[in-house]
Amino acid sequence: MGESGRKIKLMGNVTGVLNLFCGIMAFVVWVTLRGRQYKSSSGRIFERIMLTISVMLLSDSFALLFCHKRSAAMMILYAISFAAYYSILAFYTIFIMNVIEIPEKIFKAERIFVLTACGISGLMWIATSFYPFMFDIVTRQRTGNAFFYIFAYILSLAVPISNLIIIIIGTKGHFSKTTAVLVLFPFLPIISPILDMLFDGLSSRYSLIFLVSIIIVGAIVIYSERIRREQEAMLEKYRITSTLERIKPHYIYNVLTSISYLCEYDPPTAQKALGVFSDYLRSVLSKMDDRSVVPFSEEIKTVKKYISLEKMRFGNRFLVKYVIDAKDFEIPPFTLQPLVENSVKHGLADIDEQGVIEIKTHEDAYGYYIIVSDNGKGFDTAEDESSGEGTKYIKDILSLTVNGLLTIDSVVGKGTVSTIYIPKVNKD
Repeated sequence: MGESGRKIKLMGNVTGVLNLFCGIMAFVVWVTLRGRQYKSSSGRIFERIMLTISVMLLSDSFALLFCHKRSAAMMILYAISFAAYYSILAFYTIFIMNVIEIPEKIFKAERIFVLTACGISGLMWIATSFYPFMFDIVTRQRTGNAFFYIFAYILSLAVPISNLIIIIIGTKGHFSKTTAVLVLFPFLPIISPILDMLFDGLSSRYSLIFLVSIIIVGAIVIYSERIRREQEAMLEKYRITSTLERIKPHYIYNVLTSISYLCEYDPPTAQKALGVFSDYLRSVLSKMDDRSVVPFSEEIKTVKKYISLEKMRFGNRFLVKYVIDAKDFEIPPFTLQPLVENSVKHGLADIDEQGVIEIKTHEDAYGYYIIVSDNGKGFDTAEDESSGEGTKYIKDILSLTVNGLLTIDSVVGKGTVSTIYIPKVNKD
């Protein structure tokens, strides 16, 4: 064996020892994370990434350190490491799209592209582990037709480059402290060959992935968990406050007074009102559980019970129209009723004509829309956009739970239009 051969063998052993150490550390990190039982989506993906990194590094290190001649064990170990590597690329893509909000169409297109690219390139590298048509796992040199090697290499680069594009699109070029570190990963395929050229025989790609994963994903997951805990504390506070707000004493007093009046002059209607009021209270109190969102169908039922009670109190002074074109989504509890309350109590008060409230829903490619409009007296949004009971609560709870928005447009003498926007979420 010449000097060059001994150097390559030495660097192969160095790579094997380095990968073995990093593989064991990755496994320790995975076990630690499993014990912490992360609830966030990014935390669960991080667990998968670390386990897959451990499998990749350990299989590669075993092949380098213990399999010096071509054998079935060597081929299987390298095939496992290649399969794990391309699985990591796919997991990173999912992770990035959980950290950064992007339109659903782009999310689906990126997912299809990454799975296709990783699948084709991964299968090519797994195949060459058993039959060296483009790369020899023993000599670690390119063999056969250069086209296959270049094609597989380009596909490998295309995935992290597409990740970088997604990061730029999602952040619109304005990186926060959380997302800025994500751009490090797409540069790994560039950094690794440079190091390998400086140290002939070294293969640094896998160990670099581990080290950068700890820096990138660890920082983001820790930050995400801290934010999640803060949000859970805020949600608990809002949940109790909002429930008490819906059943505040003076509202109960007004309803019972109306029912008392009906008992004397219209007993059948009074009996019906008691049943509706009982259902309404049951619906409100049932939402004191730990759910941060409920199906829209459940929320609209509570609103309809509230409207039934108000119509019993005020008769035909207002009319409610429903145009429900989208209902297969979730919404924080008690976000729709305050908007309807504002229309009933403030918007339609002191108007000569019959009040009309319209509740509409629809969806597009990016999200869901809930629109509550009335023909009431309106108000000047430039002076007091936040006026109206529960408006601040709605804005806060929408932002915390579903990254939603509330906009209010009102014209004095013409009415008010309140719009809730809930973006479609990306599911891992």
